[in-house]
Amino acid sequence: ISLLEILIVVVIYFDLPAKQQVLARVSRVLAPGGVLFLGGAETTYGLDDGWERVQVGRTSFYRPAMAGGAP
Repeated sequence: ISLLEILIVVVIYFDLPAKQQVLARVSRVLAPGGVLFLGGAETTYGLDDGWERVQVGRTSFYRPAMAGGAP
């Protein structure tokens, strides 16, 4: 499996366990420094604490959270 730098995922229609599985798999294949884009109504909040939301203007994306909470 090659590592991905940018990944766009739509999980809004999945049930909770499926969403958690998708995020876990994404975190394994995302390249160092890679980012995850979710739909506007989607979030990792309450699904997986291993992601940090980054806001840039009107756009946001997620990247793996660093150990200890430092970005």
